[in-house]
Amino acid sequence: MKKRKTLYEWLSTKLVVIIKNEENFANKISLRISYSKIFLFSIIFIILFLSLYTWALNNFLGAWLNPEYKQVLINKKYVKLTNRVDSLEREIKLRDQFLENIKNVIEPKEDTPK
Repeated sequence: MKKRKTLYEWLSTKLVVIIKNEENFANKISLRISYSKIFLFSIIFIILFLSLYTWALNNFLGAWLNPEYKQVLINKKYVKLTNRVDSLEREIKLRDQFLENIKNVIEPKEDTPK
């Protein structure tokens, strides 16, 4: 009965990939790899591909693939402008209060005791 390899033994198995010229069978490239390297490079490739795809989808592919993309952009701009208007209203109120205080200091009301 054949002994089963453990996961570590399987991942550390060494392989040689040889690329030969078809005409004269001369070795072009010889690569020494293992299953662990294949697994690692596959994971890195998948992560890079998914991050690139997500970046592209959020930046310029969204307009083509998502019919609601323009509405999402409009909603984001709406929220940003609403926040800006609110902050400007707050600043105007503060400025008006400040000007009213200065006006009261310069010209005190007549009903206040002296």
